[in-house]
Amino acid sequence: MMPGLSDVLAKLSVLTRTLEPEQAAVPQNYAGAGARGIPGYLTSVGGQYIQLEEPEVVSTSGSISRVWITIACVASDRMASDALALLVQRTLSGTQARRGIYRPVKLDFARQTGPGVYVTRPIFEFIHIQE
Repeated sequence: MMPGLSDVLAKLSVLTRTLEPEQAAVPQNYAGAGARGIPGYLTSVGGQYIQLEEPEVVSTSGSISRVWITIACVASDRMASDALALLVQRTLSGTQARRGIYRPVKLDFARQTGPGVYVTRPIFEFIHIQE
């Protein structure tokens, strides 16, 4: 796991079910009772989850790298997806009074990606220093 990703995972896991990049297929392959795929997975986890996407190094200077991470906030309705994304933003970036170490690069609004599935995908930046 890329350094920094474990910190993001720890911070977001207290909010709701949070999946690592390698777990992206879990919701799509869900086959529980009732609905299958992402709608069924959403039902099984209380209507929302967070999917971390693979971090992307956008620039490097010596031992310092700027890294972007996209965080998919998936929910069964538009308002819940946007609310989860706002909660993620506050958790990672903090507030004006208390800043976090993750800077928002691109905020987003929910889009419907399937029946009963809405996704908001904000992007955050953090600095990684090689030791």
